[in-house]
Amino acid sequence: MTATGETPREQRFQRHAKERARPERKGKRKREGAGGGAKGKKSSGSRILVINAGSSSLRYALFAFPPATGTVLLKGYIDAIETGQRGRSRRQTTHAITLYKTSAGERRRSNRAQPVLKEQLQQQQTCKTPVRNHEEAIALALATLTETGALAAMSDITAVGHRVVHGGAVHAKPAKHPKQATLPAHRVTPALLRAVQQYNSFAPLHNPHNLAGIHKSLQHLPRAKHFIVFDTAFHRSIPDVAATYALPRSLAKKQGLRRYGFHGTSVAGAIREAKQLLGTMPKRAVVCHVGGGVSVTALLRGTSIDTSMGVTPLEGPPMGTRSGTVDPGLVIHLASQGVSASELLHLFSNESGLLGVSGVSADIREVLAAAKKGNKDAALSLALLEYHLAKHVSSYLPALGGLDTLIFTGGIGEHIASLRARVCERLAFLGVKLDRRKNDRHARIISTSSSRVSVLVIPADEERTIAQAVFSALSLC
Repeated sequence: MTATGETPREQRFQRHAKERARPERKGKRKREGAGGGAKGKKSSGSRILVINAGSSSLRYALFAFPPATGTVLLKGYIDAIETGQRGRSRRQTTHAITLYKTSAGERRRSNRAQPVLKEQLQQQQTCKTPVRNHEEAIALALATLTETGALAAMSDITAVGHRVVHGGAVHAKPAKHPKQATLPAHRVTPALLRAVQQYNSFAPLHNPHNLAGIHKSLQHLPRAKHFIVFDTAFHRSIPDVAATYALPRSLAKKQGLRRYGFHGTSVAGAIREAKQLLGTMPKRAVVCHVGGGVSVTALLRGTSIDTSMGVTPLEGPPMGTRSGTVDPGLVIHLASQGVSASELLHLFSNESGLLGVSGVSADIREVLAAAKKGNKDAALSLALLEYHLAKHVSSYLPALGGLDTLIFTGGIGEHIASLRARVCERLAFLGVKLDRRKNDRHARIISTSSSRVSVLVIPADEERTIAQAVFSALSLC
């Protein structure tokens, strides 16, 4: 710590940001490198900003294209936008920034699809004043892009990609253009925003915040092209036999009641990285996205054929504060006892899951600590999550015809080795064998050489997946 109160890492970050923000000298090569942010000609490529608004957080990232995989310039994460919710610590808003520096030469020499990062400078800071809503968070994120020098001016942003959780039946249809066959990006229009708003009741914890971020971004970046990438879009390949609820067909069609699936951008990125790691697309894979929300997805040659979340993000294994799947009769019983629809929504969305069973927290780290001290309810909540993850993985075997690859992603899936170990123990009958040392150090491939199933740990990179979808859509505009 220096006399100014800055750590050496923070000083390096600030120094690098100032260098990035300096205007180009005359005679300097006009073409920007991957880490550029200086003003230049259109030949330098596209700058795509990704906005990923969660229920109480905002992730954002700036990418340079080409290459087609995208080069990340800056990532930011604003956490605890809304504080004081039960099960969440009363924390101050934090704003974490990662500024990346790469070189074009390294990109040419690299055999990887993603460029080698020469330097990765980080700064974690606590905001002096609370960020009260997502609109304020968007304003802070945009200001950060220019203050760090990652971007010379807002006008340099070619396009903005927005993650929206629920796209409904209309936007779950298969893509018509082959370039958008995997994950389409939809150009933002007033009609599209109105359509998205209709599905707020299906994703009340997500869609309203997604829309708030879009409206604020449109105000700040009116010249940029804005696109939406739906979480539900990746799962539009799920066959009717897996997507259909056994309800009267007329009712289901009228109200759009079917299995939509979520975490599509995460799953798409995970299976893409699995192909890079293994050298080939896994034939029969299951992706466990375990974070605040939890979903399990079955993929046949990279295509989603079933998933645990349904018409809403409530279905599936228990989650941080969400109940996961419950008996519909239980809902009817509670309603008959005078519990209102809004109270039921709050119960199943905000007071259940790890928080509800443990009585401790929605934060798995706090639940693990409580279980270690002998809290039986905390231990039970963890066992429930592990059991239902393994149960969902196993339930997809008939559809897949077996299992070749098991992937863990999401904040918990990436960082909690004990959960991965216990899930894999329950799947030992499939020939799953875990290398304990690799698992403990969070290696990318954590299965043994003799395991019949490859077990991978892949960090979620939803922002890159969204940016790639937007870049593909730009070529069609």
